[in-house]
This record gives sequence, C-alpha cells and structure tokens, in this order.
Amino acid sequence: MPEINLDDTICAIATASGEAALSIVRLSGPKAIAVADAIFRAKSGRPLAEAESFTIHYGHVYEHEFAFDECLASIFRHPRSFTKDDMIEFSMHGGTQSARKILGLCCRAGARVAEPGEFTKRAFLNGRINLTQAEAVVDIIRATSEKSLRQAVRHLQGELSDRLRTFKERLLLVLAHVEAYVDFPEEDHDVFSDERIQSEVDKLRTDLESLLHSYRSGSIIRNGILCVIVGRPNVGKSSLLNALLKHERAIVTEIPGTTRDTIEESVVWDGVAVRLVDTAGLGQARDRLDKMGMDRTRKYLNHADFYLWVADGSMPLNREDLAIGRSLLEKPHIFVVNKSDLPRRLDLKMFEREFDSTPTIACSALRGEGLDQIQRKVIECTLEAEGRSENVHLTRERHHANISEAVHHLARAARSFTEKTSLEFLAADLRSTLRSLSELIGEVYSDDILDVIFKEFCVGK
Repeated sequence: MPEINLDDTICAIATASGEAALSIVRLSGPKAIAVADAIFRAKSGRPLAEAESFTIHYGHVYEHEFAFDECLASIFRHPRSFTKDDMIEFSMHGGTQSARKILGLCCRAGARVAEPGEFTKRAFLNGRINLTQAEAVVDIIRATSEKSLRQAVRHLQGELSDRLRTFKERLLLVLAHVEAYVDFPEEDHDVFSDERIQSEVDKLRTDLESLLHSYRSGSIIRNGILCVIVGRPNVGKSSLLNALLKHERAIVTEIPGTTRDTIEESVVWDGVAVRLVDTAGLGQARDRLDKMGMDRTRKYLNHADFYLWVADGSMPLNREDLAIGRSLLEKPHIFVVNKSDLPRRLDLKMFEREFDSTPTIACSALRGEGLDQIQRKVIECTLEAEGRSENVHLTRERHHANISEAVHHLARAARSFTEKTSLEFLAADLRSTLRSLSELIGEVYSDDILDVIFKEFCVGK
C-alpha cells in the first residue's frame, strides 16, 4: 500500500457492485464536509457545514444544475467517527452507475479514491482502534460461521488487546523493579525479592504459553476445518460427502474410480465452518487421469486439519486400505466403516491390532446412519476444549509469531535469573518481551506489517 497522507480527503464505494436496494459512498478527511456540500443539496436548503454530527439529511446530488439521484447524507464529525476524521456517507439507490457518478463528483470536488482498507487504516493510525481490532474488521466481513463471527466481534471489542495490555502492565512492573536493582544497586529500595521476580516471570510465561496454545483452535474457528475424505476406490467416499452435505454434490456410481478430481464444499457443524473434500480413491492407477487424481489426493494428505478414512464394511480390509491407514497414523483422523446396511465382512479385531488408537464409527451413507456421530467427532477431535469455550483466542499467524517470540524472551529471562547472570541481561529480555506484545497490539509497527494486514481489505472499508 502506498504511503498514506492523512491530510487527504478520501472517498470510496462501500457496497458491493451489482444491483441492490441501496449503494453507499463514503468520504473521510479534513475536507469531507466541504466536498459533500459541493455536490449535495439538502431539501431543507441548509448546507452540511452547518449540520450537527450524527444527523441524516435528505436531498439530491447535483452535477451542475442536474439532480441525477436523490439520497441521504449522514454526517459524522471528528473525533467521534470511525476514522476520527470528518466523515460523510451518501446512501443512494442501488446499482453501479449512480454510485460511480457520485464517486467521480467527489473526486472532482477535491477528494481522491481510497486505497484498499484505507478507512480502517486511518482509524488505526488516528488511535481509534488498535491493530488486533483492525484485523477483526476484515474477519467480521469474511466470517463463514457463527463461531468465527463471534470470535471476530470479541476481538473488535478489544478482548484480546485488553488481555495483552494486562500482560504488559504485569511485565512493566517486574521490569521497573529489575531496572531499579540495575541502576541503583547500592541503595535500599522497596523492590521485589529475587523469589518474587522469578515467580512473576514464570507466571507471565505460563499465561502467555496458555494463550499461545489457543492458536490452533482460534485459527480453525476463523478459517474453518479442512476435513478430507480418503479411502480406496468404491468405498463410498462420494456417497458420504453427499450424505454429510445433505444434497447430491458428487456423482455416485458403482464404477470404481468415478471421482477423478477433488470436490470441495462447505457446511457448518456446531457453529464451525467445515470444508469437506472428496478425493480420488487411492490405489493402483489405471490411466493418466487416475494418477493425476491420486496425486492431488496425496497433496491434501499433507495439510488438512482432519481426515475421514473410509473403508467398505462389506469387504475385508486389503493392502490399499492398510496403506492409507498407516499414512494417517500421525495425523488427526477417524476410521469410518461405511455400508453398515450390508452384511459386515470387515474384521474390526484385525483392524484394532494395528490401529488401536484410531476412533471408529460405523455408518451408512445410503441410509444416513452414523452421520451425527461423525460430525460430533470431527468437532471434538479438531477443536480442543478451549476452542469450544468462549475464551479469547489467537487467530492469525502474526499473533502466533509475536506471542512465540515473547515466550522465547521470557524463557531466556528465566534462564538468566536461574544462572545468576547479570540483571542487565534479564532486563534486556524483559524489554524484548514487551516489544513483542506492543507489536501485536500495534503500539510498535512498521509500514511492512501494515501493508500485509491492510492489503486484505476491500476498497471502502
């Protein structure tokens, strides 16, 4: 993102393109009200410059003397607006032409088109929100389930940043006592004892490690569970996908190898988005298409969150089944014995001798039996206990990296204290921990970090 001039007045269409009931054009900056007055005439005849904040005015947008659309103009004066600058929002009839026309008139009157995410970036730079709250804005927009939405809203409300500030306050208190030792070693100060310093550092490290541990669940809630269905050909993987989706998505035939490519669809189970992937059966490739499908399946075996290993319960396990199971031993998975509506020939005792730690669920994709158990098991095995709670979670790689770094510096600080090295080393590690937490909130930042975060946003947000 180019360097932003906060003295500019920016404008953007804030609604999606296409036909709709309404469209919205936003203005923000020191000249926002003047730009709006140059193109908008209120029915009352009163200019927006004389209007109070948090008021809405009916009128028309004009190009010269031609009134080409009626609209409502909402006014938000600084500092009590989203960006903490003066803001105007025009709400007009939906569609692309009217919104684009108003956007062009705003630019001719002295505004410029905003960069992606620039409104939210200004809110951050002006101190309206911190960096974790800014990230939550785009997470709310992209939420795919109730849990992901609630988690993003909690971040926007400041629950994560408030917790991080509490850690910072505890850390600053310990650092102040350590630096008092360093700066005035001969004087008698009312400072923490050695045991108290060590105890506080250990508690902080434990609490940060606990927050770090929430990342896997938080990331899954934010992004959804990638659940891959694997098995040899003709065991009912596509039938299971259709049954779990409750509609016919994949073609199902009795011909082995019908599915040649991966098929991905999304569902929501227990408030969590789940991306289900049906894959080509793994086994002996009959032709080039078979091989390409199996190669794509193997790629999924390296990065999914969970696996449904499917076997045909009406057939004995063969070498292909066992090879698939062995490839999943170190990965989160369950064994789904499909076709339970048919006489069982699969020997579960033989299965348990080699795969005794693998949970097993019998199901019939044809009759819809056992599907609820599969859904519950996927959520239970993927989201750890804290992921199913309402606790605040880390959700992004940036969060994980900063907290990991903070834990690393606290571990070094603890070692320095245990090994009786100079207190200056302890103080340096505590300051590094402090910086990691400050970077996460956005009290310390670089343009590169901001570019990475705000390039996710759409124009107008």
